[in-house]
Amino acid sequence: MAATTWIPAAAPAARPAPVGRPRAGAPLRTVPAPRPRRAALWLAGLVLTAAVTGAAVSASATPEAPPAAGHVVLAPGETLWEVAVRTAAPGVDPRAQLRDLLLLNDLDPAVAPAAWTVVLLPAR
Repeated sequence: MAATTWIPAAAPAARPAPVGRPRAGAPLRTVPAPRPRRAALWLAGLVLTAAVTGAAVSASATPEAPPAAGHVVLAPGETLWEVAVRTAAPGVDPRAQLRDLLLLNDLDPAVAPAAWTVVLLPAR
């Protein structure tokens, strides 16, 4: 019996990449976009810092409304200033009472409330 040796077949030659426009229906080869991790982490840190700083500033800038102690219904032609003067406790400045009325009722100082509006009174 003769000895046989096994010889592997030659590997197929690599095809060159197509040049120019691909054939119709041929799948397109895409190159993944670079991922700039360092810039993304820096940007995320900046956004987080801005959010925390903004929340702290807005929380400290917004005064807290006093608790409500009662209410009044505005009569036609009655202003919030008149309500503040009438309902202010002895020794309380009507301007502070007006500020508390605006805060407690979430009213815009530039807009006069309509008649028959229920206005909550601050407890102090």
